[in-house]
Amino acid sequence: MSLVTDKPDGLHSGNDLDYVIDPDDNDAEPAYLSFGSTPAAMSNPPEVGEKRTYIVRVECTGQSESVRTDGEHRYGRKLSILWAVEKGKAEPPDPDADQPSLFDDEHDEDGEDGADTDLDDEACGRPPFSDDAE
Repeated sequence: MSLVTDKPDGLHSGNDLDYVIDPDDNDAEPAYLSFGSTPAAMSNPPEVGEKRTYIVRVECTGQSESVRTDGEHRYGRKLSILWAVEKGKAEPPDPDADQPSLFDDEHDEDGEDGADTDLDDEACGRPPFSDDAE
């Protein structure tokens, strides 16, 4: 008796995972990542042999394709490190994300902004100006 490993054309595999479309698949070949140097010296670096986990934000700055002596096509991506922090530490804000404004955009109903221009200098803690002195 022989083992049949080829399935007939049009036969459903029975494995529904064969037909799931990967939303992250962008038709790019798997690639080896090449990280550049950090943009600044890192404080409290790990000792030799110590293992740490970092959160890294990178920007892809190049791609490569090479053929090895054994005929393998090897794809690569060159990455520039924008910032790196140790896992658990606060991440810097993303400059590409929407950030709140530095100033409140409060306006009166008549279109004037909410600033009061008739403030007394002494009430604000500023010394009086010399031209107003008596």
